[in-house]
Amino acid sequence: MTISQALCELAERPKYIQPLREEVDSVLANEGWTKASIGQLYKLDSFFREHRDITVVMSRYVMKDFTFSDGTCVPAGTHLCVNARGNHRDDAHYPSANTFDGFRFAHEDGVDQPLTVTPTLDYNAFGNGRPTCPGRFFAVAELKVMLAHILSTYDGKLKFGNEGVAEQKQIPNPKEL
Repeated sequence: MTISQALCELAERPKYIQPLREEVDSVLANEGWTKASIGQLYKLDSFFREHRDITVVMSRYVMKDFTFSDGTCVPAGTHLCVNARGNHRDDAHYPSANTFDGFRFAHEDGVDQPLTVTPTLDYNAFGNGRPTCPGRFFAVAELKVMLAHILSTYDGKLKFGNEGVAEQKQIPNPKEL
């Protein structure tokens, strides 16, 4: 998720603004801007993790011949792709997977699921295994700090209502925000 996508999600779903702002204000009042405090922004983390359109495809090159247990052989040099979006929007992994629930991964007492930086078989926005993106910690912390600052500093709303702004693969017209 990019910061602009997060802002579009918030613009379309303003019910998340107040709970996120309260979490940010509470954590910052107790901890200030520290690495530890950024890690305590569970609702904000869940909000970022819920936006699962960030990786459409994960691709890798096969380095050496590989044979699956069913006999399927993938020769070295083959370019393989995995549809991560399909995995992230699968009801077998997430109840009502196609319905946006910004707090799906967080509860009042903290986190219910792994954090956004944690690769799992169900959530692989940063890849998985040895080639998992090493910059994911910095990227997620940066996003959290930016959105936390915006939430704690600014108020805003869309000029013409909030219907359909954050629809999949749609970039809103900034003049209408």
